[in-house]
This record gives sequence, structure tokens and C-alpha cells, in this order.
Amino acid sequence: MSLLDELKAKADERRTDAELEAARLEEQAAFYQAELLPRMLATYNFLKEFSAHLNVVDEPCELSYPILPEEKAVTLYQGEYSVAIDSRQEPTQVELRCTATLPEAVTYEIDGKQLVDRHRKMLDTYGLKYECTERKDERFELASAGFKLIGPLPVRVVFVADSASRCITVHLRNIDQAGVKTLNLSTSKFDDNFLDRVGRFVLRQQSTLFTAEISDEARKKLQDKLAEQREEEERARRVLEAERAELEKAEFESRASVKLSRAVQSAASKLKARLSKD
Repeated sequence: MSLLDELKAKADERRTDAELEAARLEEQAAFYQAELLPRMLATYNFLKEFSAHLNVVDEPCELSYPILPEEKAVTLYQGEYSVAIDSRQEPTQVELRCTATLPEAVTYEIDGKQLVDRHRKMLDTYGLKYECTERKDERFELASAGFKLIGPLPVRVVFVADSASRCITVHLRNIDQAGVKTLNLSTSKFDDNFLDRVGRFVLRQQSTLFTAEISDEARKKLQDKLAEQREEEERARRVLEAERAELEKAEFESRASVKLSRAVQSAASKLKARLSKD
């Protein structure tokens, strides 16, 4: 192959790659316009109205987070709702923002370097503002720490239009777990009912965003499995009761044989004593 032929082949390959990339981007843009854009605008309008109503009603949403030592819960109150959008014409990100505040500062102590470090990491994951006063031992090593929770705790729901993956990504921060949880939703699942569930989920009126769907066949298999487990538990209970009964019987017989042995020994001793006198 001549030099010109080699250069022509490389140029054709580059042109083909560029054409494929242009076609891919064009397809993504078309999908965004047809599927993602209407849903992102609907999300923004819903959240804007949702936050406006909540700020007028001004009823604090009481929340419990397992933040204190030994996973004990602390109560915070959620409010101050707002909505942010990156573009009102062609948005790719819509964010619901609110904060959970403490009625007053919470103070407590934690002993041990590992527990202190682990607790600080957990608080940092939540993004909760706090103060930590370290206490060192005689070797100047961390022995304990005093914590003061100040707050607030940020709560977020972020919707991102992902044309490349043909879905809407939802980032949930500090709602059902510490830190960020991410969901990828197809446009078929993203409708007005879903947005209503999001609102109830943020207000903790429901514990999950989705209700698990189960077929009749799967439900029957589950029921059969539960029935088998119950039967197995019943068999195990009967075996345990039989073993317990046998053990009690053995203990009773053992006690009876001991008494009999002692009685025989006593009678023999008395007989021996009488024979000695005679």
C-alpha cells in the first residue's frame, strides 16, 4: 500500500468515527428533547410548588437520625425548602434543598480513639456541623472526645438528566441513610405518581420510593417456602421437646437409682452393725 493509500485509509477512519460520534450526540439530543426535558420541567414545577406550600404551612417535619452513640436517635426538624435549577429552558439538573435543625445543641462523650474516629467519620458523612474537643492521655494519645452537635443537617434530592444512559438519576442525601444514595430511573417510571411519592418520601410519610411488585408465581413460591420453614420449625420444636423429655426422664431415673443405691448401702451398713454385735 502506498503512502497516499495509507493516509486516505486513516482519514476515512477518522471521518467515520466523527460521523458516528455526531450521530450518537444527535440521538442523545433527540432523546433529551422528547423524553427527559418534559420530565425535568415537570419535576421543577412540582418541586417549586411543593416547597412554596411547605414554607407557607410552616409545619416542622420531625425526623429521627441514629447519630448518637450506640446508634441512639436524635430528633431534628426539617424545613427551609427551596429549589435550584441549572436552566429554566433546558434543565439538566433540578435540586430540592432543605435543612434539618436541632432544637438545641446536643453534647455527649465518647471514649476510645477508634470509636471517636468512627463517630467523626459518620458525622462528616451526614454533613452535620459539630464541635469535637479531644482529650489526650499521659502519652498524649487520643483517649476520648466531647462532641457538641450544632447543625443543621443538609437534606437534598437532586434530579439529573442523563442523555447518555437514557435515564434520570436521582441523588438522595440524608433521607433514608447517611450520605448520598443514587437511583437510576427509566423515563417510563418517572411520572406524576413518582413525583408525588418523592414528596411523601421527603416528608417521611412513606418509608420507600417504590413498592416491590411480585408475580403470582413468585408469591406462591414465597408462600410455599414460608410453609416449609414453619413445618421445619415445628419438627425442630417436637424433636427438642422429645429430647428434653428424655433428658428429664434420665435425670429422674438417675436420681431414683442414686436414692436406691444409698438405701441399699444404708441397709447393708445396719445389717453389718447388727452382725458385729452378735
